[in-house]
Amino acid sequence: MGDINKVIKDIKIKTGVVKRLYKEKLSYQCETSKLQEKLDEMRSKSPEDYSLKKQASWFSQFEELLNESKQMISDCDKRFVAAWDELSRIMDIEKHLNETEEYKAAQVALDETRSCASKG
Repeated sequence: MGDINKVIKDIKIKTGVVKRLYKEKLSYQCETSKLQEKLDEMRSKSPEDYSLKKQASWFSQFEELLNESKQMISDCDKRFVAAWDELSRIMDIEKHLNETEEYKAAQVALDETRSCASKG
């Protein structure tokens, strides 16, 4: 019984990791989108525009933030896919636990995030 409890606890932890990394990746994607919109807006303004001159010092900082966010998406994606694959592997091995709440919750998490895991 101790081994089953350990496996159930492991499933619960890995489910939390998959959910957290999925949300983290979505958050960075949203941030990247907003930063890209702001940069595009700044680029479209006339160079004589006072607000653009005022924001010029911010321009390079926005570009740097955008690049960092893109790198974080890549990093999150690698960690997410690894966590998703690991949870999926455990679920395949431990099918006898399919009536437990933890197993069911893990299956829901895998199903909800499957498209993100397959896209990479």
